[in-house]
Amino acid sequence: MNLLGYILMILGTVYGLLNLIAGLTQIKQKKIDTWSSIVIIVGGVLIAISVIFSSKGSYFFYLLLLGLIIIHIATIRNGIKMFGKLNWKHHIVRFLISLTLVILSIIR
Repeated sequence: MNLLGYILMILGTVYGLLNLIAGLTQIKQKKIDTWSSIVIIVGGVLIAISVIFSSKGSYFFYLLLLGLIIIHIATIRNGIKMFGKLNWKHHIVRFLISLTLVILSIIR
């Protein structure tokens, strides 16, 4: 595995685990619907699994995309439900991380 592969694995695993922790925390705090927290947890797990096994086959790229998409949808929905609006800075940072993961996954 080359350097970009290691960067992808580390960044993706950390991002996936952070989303998993956020989902578990939200289940405990009950600020959002339980199903929405579970969606974020599933998305985080998909991201982590996809980057860890990305060298095994190209179908893990699709798991990465699926995980990123469902996390974006869930977090947008949660932001609107909790605050009545989007926190654009938060979503731009999430988008940039997602874009970085996708680009690294393609070029590694």
